[in-house]
Amino acid sequence: MELSEGMNRKLFGTADDAYVRGRAMDSNGKLVVEWFRNQSTETVETNLVGTYNFENVMAAICIGTFFDVPYRKIISAIRSYLPSNSRSQAMNTARNSLILDAYNANPTSMQVAIENLKDVETPHKMVILGDMLELGEESLDEHLAIVNLVEASAFEKAVFVGPDFKKVTGDRFVCFLTSDEACEWLRRQQFHDYLILVKGSRGIKMEKVLEAL
Repeated sequence: MELSEGMNRKLFGTADDAYVRGRAMDSNGKLVVEWFRNQSTETVETNLVGTYNFENVMAAICIGTFFDVPYRKIISAIRSYLPSNSRSQAMNTARNSLILDAYNANPTSMQVAIENLKDVETPHKMVILGDMLELGEESLDEHLAIVNLVEASAFEKAVFVGPDFKKVTGDRFVCFLTSDEACEWLRRQQFHDYLILVKGSRGIKMEKVLEAL
């Protein structure tokens, strides 16, 4: 922002003076954006999970508006976008509803995903979280912070995967070294009617647990 001072910049966000202004809402885990356009308000229902995707949607609206894309086309495009490749993917199995975010993980994205799940109103919630890779010397501290956050969030079930989580969970939670081990355990549990967040760094291969859910 400092580097762009004096430029003809177009801002998006929640501020009253933004070129494109909106606010994030939640509909059972799915992001809904209210977009304030001239003197009217448009409601954009997305297939994205979590209010942390608000900035992405607002960026798309801002770019479309700048290039004079008709607002109905902007809304249609956002509504029709389906996330894939394990990025904030909402999916249902025969037994549970899942939020699959196994493409990447870092402390910030892990925190907002956990907090988003905590805010969803549903009776049964579970997290299955894999290690966050390439954190260097801070790795164990960052993994411990996530374990503490999960404990404070009081989810009904929590499962951790990976050597770093293994070092910091102690006896508080179920933890496995690999996603294959976690999958075997989950297959035996036969969980039903849960909303489950599955998240971890790509190298942990958290998508392997899906067949057990």
